[in-house]
Amino acid sequence: MFGFFNGYHAKLKWIFAIITFFLLFFDGALFANMAGILTRGQYHIMPMLLVIWFVYAVLFELDLDLPIYFWACLAGLIFDIFYFGVIGGFTVGLPIMVWVSKQLRYYLSDSVVSLFMIIILSITVLQIFTYIAALIAGLDVGNAADYVVHTFAPSLALNVVIAIILYLPIRQLFRKLKEI
Repeated sequence: MFGFFNGYHAKLKWIFAIITFFLLFFDGALFANMAGILTRGQYHIMPMLLVIWFVYAVLFELDLDLPIYFWACLAGLIFDIFYFGVIGGFTVGLPIMVWVSKQLRYYLSDSVVSLFMIIILSITVLQIFTYIAALIAGLDVGNAADYVVHTFAPSLALNVVIAIILYLPIRQLFRKLKEI
C-alpha cells in the first residue's frame, strides 16, 4: 500500500499504524467512560494518548523510518470526522504539532527533562491551534482565560502525568521494534 508497509522496518510500520488507530479510538472511549471524572463542573479534561504517541515517535526518531506526517494527517482527519463531524483542528493541528516536536528535538538535549518539555510544548501548540480553529469555526469555546483554567491546564497536567508513566514502556517498545 503506497510503499508504506514493505521494506526496511516493516514490522515497525505495521505495529505503529495499528497502535495509532487503537489510540485514536481509545482516547474517545476513555473520555466517554470516564466522563463523570473528567468533566466535573466547568472542567473539561481531555486525555491525549494519541498526541503523546506521536510526540514520542518523533522524540525517539521513528520519523526517520516512518511517514510520520502521513500518519498524523490521517489520524487527525479520522479524529475530526469521527468525533466532531467536521474536518478541522486535528487534521491540521496534529501535523503542525509533529513538526513542532521535530523542530524542538533539534534544539533541546536528549535528557528526560527536555523530552517532557517537548511534550508540554507540543500539547500546548495543539491546544492553542484547536482553540483558534474552534473560534474561527464559530464554536462556543468561551473566553481564553476560562479555556486555559478549565480545559487546557487540567488536560496538560493529566497528559504530562500519562507521558511520564508511559515513557519507559514506549521507549522499550520503540527500541524493540527498531531492532526487528
